[in-house]
This record gives sequence, C-alpha cells and structure tokens, in this order.
Amino acid sequence: MRLSSGVTLAARESGGTGRRAGFRFLWGNPWGFDSPLSHMGIKRYEAAGGVVASDDEVLVLFRPSRDEIRLPKGHIDPGESAEQAALREVAEESGYERLEVLADLGEQTVRFPALYGGLTIVRIERYFLMRALDGRTGYGEWEFQPTWMSWDDAEHHLSYEPEREWVRRARVTLDRRVP
Repeated sequence: MRLSSGVTLAARESGGTGRRAGFRFLWGNPWGFDSPLSHMGIKRYEAAGGVVASDDEVLVLFRPSRDEIRLPKGHIDPGESAEQAALREVAEESGYERLEVLADLGEQTVRFPALYGGLTIVRIERYFLMRALDGRTGYGEWEFQPTWMSWDDAEHHLSYEPEREWVRRARVTLDRRVP
C-alpha cells in the first residue's frame, strides 16, 4: 500500500515486525529504576496523546526504524496536565503545532514487557480527540513520518491494539458530534 506521503506499507502488510510485544530504548532507560514498584519488576508511568482527525482521515506517525505505525503520545512532564502533554507531544512528534482539543477520549492502562531487566511496563494513557487548525508548521521529530490515513486504514495499520482502540473511540466521539 502506498500512502499519499509516498510511504510504502509493504513491510507491514507482509508481516513486518511492527506488532512486537515490547520495545527497546535507544537512549537508555528514560524513567530510571527508582519507582516504588521497580523492586517488583513493574515500571509505571503516565502518558498522553492525540488522535488528530480531519473529516475522513487520521494523522498517524510512520516510524521506519521500528517498522511501526503509531499515534503521537509521550510522557506527562511534572506539573503538566494530560491535555497540555498531549498537545505538546503531538506538536513535537508530528510538526502540527496549531491544534484544537475536541474531546477527552478517556484513559486506559496498557501493560507490556520491557526488553531489558525483566520489567513489566504499566502505562496509564489518556488521549484526546484533536483537529489541526492548519498545515504542518514545525518539523516534528526526525524518526517519524506524519501521514494521513482513512479511519479504516488507521485502525488496520496501527501497530498496537491499544492505539487501534483510541482510533475507534475517537471515531465514535466524532460521529456523535456531527449533526
């Protein structure tokens, strides 16, 4: 499948490695091992992100180095609200800096094995339905290629089930908003 941005999804469609159970850190462990749960082999953190929608498309991030298609999200910094973190992370990763939050899509807990130290990662995620107020005004992070996909394609091609669930929630929420 060739996307409008020129990205080819042949590796994903032919059974690429995008649906891995965990992930590795390229720059070391960003959370340290000082969590109260780390002695039990559990690392917990909170993240926020956005489902950026247009009428019939969703913004996704293609990450060739990991053969992944993801939604933008990241850690909630100390003193930052989930909504502030989601807006910041979407802008940083995608280059879309002028965003409007349309709805809070809720929270879900995601558990997965880390590829180091035998830890289990527990991530509390909060996502927001957003729309871009104009085109890309920033560069975004180098490892991501922002791409617009149809709702169906996004749900099919996202690498991880929790992110497919966010797309389903966003689609239902957006459908309820349209008279």
